[in-house]
Amino acid sequence: MSRLLTWITACAALMLMATACAPVPTAYTQEQGLDQALDQVTESLVSQLKKQSLMLNIPGQLSRTGMVVDPVLDSESGQQTSLTKRVESFVTERITSKHAELEVLPFLPSQLPRAQYVLTGTVKGIVGEQGRRSWRLTLALTDLKSGKVSAQSMAVARDDNFDLTPVRYYRDSPVLLLDDAIKGYINTTNTVPGQLADKAYVDRVGAAAAINEANESYNGEHYREALHKYKAAESTQGGEQLRTHDGIYLSSSKLGMKSESEQAFAKLVQRGIQDNALSIRFLFSPGSTNFWTDPSMVSAYPMWIKQLALVTAATNVCMDVVGHTSPTGTEPTNRKLSLARASTIADRLIAEAPALNSRLVSHGKGSSENKVGIGTDDSRDAVDRRVEFKIVGCPPKP
Repeated sequence: MSRLLTWITACAALMLMATACAPVPTAYTQEQGLDQALDQVTESLVSQLKKQSLMLNIPGQLSRTGMVVDPVLDSESGQQTSLTKRVESFVTERITSKHAELEVLPFLPSQLPRAQYVLTGTVKGIVGEQGRRSWRLTLALTDLKSGKVSAQSMAVARDDNFDLTPVRYYRDSPVLLLDDAIKGYINTTNTVPGQLADKAYVDRVGAAAAINEANESYNGEHYREALHKYKAAESTQGGEQLRTHDGIYLSSSKLGMKSESEQAFAKLVQRGIQDNALSIRFLFSPGSTNFWTDPSMVSAYPMWIKQLALVTAATNVCMDVVGHTSPTGTEPTNRKLSLARASTIADRLIAEAPALNSRLVSHGKGSSENKVGIGTDDSRDAVDRRVEFKIVGCPPKP
């Protein structure tokens, strides 16, 4: 009996110690150069892991411990950009070269069983005094076995005219991919150590790895291979999400598979309506409600509008059609323009499905809800010139 009590007491003490020893997240709030900021957050992250292992008296806990890196994202748009790729490369190279106790594995489904940790990271543009822009860099390590965040760190880098161009997959995407899976990734990155990571993210790590593998093929212009991988990702647990339907649409479009791309876009709309996370990027000519003049960029719009109308009509929902603009121009002008663009899209939807006439209401937000906000009016801030579709309650029938 005494041995049992001793064992229980020891176990309880260890559990209390584990809770008490949860690392404290670090925040370096002084603005500095990008490399210096990244060096700080990376070293802090690894230091927190080492300190936790020592305080728990687990010698050798980090000896060649496997970790994967889920691609770093822009926290406002949910996209990978040239800047997020730069952040990811720096962190990966620094851990690989300076911390042999952590083995950085490719973020692929085949490698997940070997990994104890997954690293997530975000960059967020912040505007300070006198409109000066800087970037908040946040990294987190989540234990894949316990589902808890083990370490987190944040630093601020001054803006240095970074390249914000989205990578090919996000640049080509017709929709903003901020669904529950991406929001879960962002929430996990912002979770303090010792707390459970976002369940929507942890439950879909396997699907995220499969999507990452497909994205790499798409970004490398291997479209047939990408299509096969997106379909495989779709069939995995948690794989039914905007990114997989989007990838199937993009890949089949690149391969000239008209019927399959149209079906994929319809599924993309269905998923967006289901998640109430549907934002489509229609490119308009500057200051106009006319679509962009380049046929290669807008040739798919009639199909998009047709499928959006048919799916919306079939699901019997009501929606606010919300227009957005980049910050170019005055805000009163932008609000008027964004409303006119939303009304243009609503009118086109009603022309395709007259039943929507009483179920759509147009709104204009101007540039008040920009995701990028740099006002370049090109591929870098295309998500700012979007039209959102938000599910709302239908008005009572007369």
